[in-house]
Amino acid sequence: MNNEGRNEQAVGTLSTPVEKSVHGQVLQYFIDSIEAGELKVGERLLPERDLAARLKVSRPSLREALRTLAALGIVSMRRGSGTYVVAPRPDSFSLYFGLALSLQSSFSEDMLEVRIAFECEAARLAARRASSRELLEMKQALSRMPREVTGDGLGARADFAFHTAIIRGAHNAALSFMYESIEHLLKKSHEERRKAIFNEPGALEQLVQAHEAIYVAIAAGDEATAEVKMREHFFIVQEYFNDLPEPPLHGGNPKTDNRSSRRRSGSEGGDG
Repeated sequence: MNNEGRNEQAVGTLSTPVEKSVHGQVLQYFIDSIEAGELKVGERLLPERDLAARLKVSRPSLREALRTLAALGIVSMRRGSGTYVVAPRPDSFSLYFGLALSLQSSFSEDMLEVRIAFECEAARLAARRASSRELLEMKQALSRMPREVTGDGLGARADFAFHTAIIRGAHNAALSFMYESIEHLLKKSHEERRKAIFNEPGALEQLVQAHEAIYVAIAAGDEATAEVKMREHFFIVQEYFNDLPEPPLHGGNPKTDNRSSRRRSGSEGGDG
């Protein structure tokens, strides 16, 4: 069956939107159809005129919905070729997450808790699944840490490369996608916290040792220890961080910054 035939069959199985004139309904219609598997990655949609007629919606409403989907990286509108369903890329969501999360007064603490949730499980999975190449990436990033702690980034770049290699080593597509979608926020979290503890005696050196312990456990295939060592490394810096003065992080408001309240409630974790 040719492409047009497949497209006719795919679109023909779909129900028409209830509110035909509303852009939001049209957009939701396409999202539901993709999630249901009725439209698949690589398929070309019918031409705009034919698709609008098939769905019984106005062409401006359809065009606006397609542009929104294109901005999200869900479809690709190719001049002279048509509109195709594509696999979304993590960077398609980076701007949205960056704006939405950066406006939160608890940004730094929230990012930390996200990292704990992601990376403790990632360490356990990496101990089971990491390839020799991913183990080499971890080892190379680890070897850079002592040299880079005195540089401009205080070792944050090597630190982030180490953690990213662990995420890749977990071989979990959903985890990798979510992690990459907020990658720039995670980098910012690394940098902020490293700067915060820079003048604490022995902090960065202890952090390097903690990463070494994580690597040893992962390389040995010891899932339980890898998870424990990852969690312990978050606690290490949090101990230093909790002893610092209370200025708001990430431009937060002193009246709304909830760092101290989280300390009193026993929030766990650190950074590295």
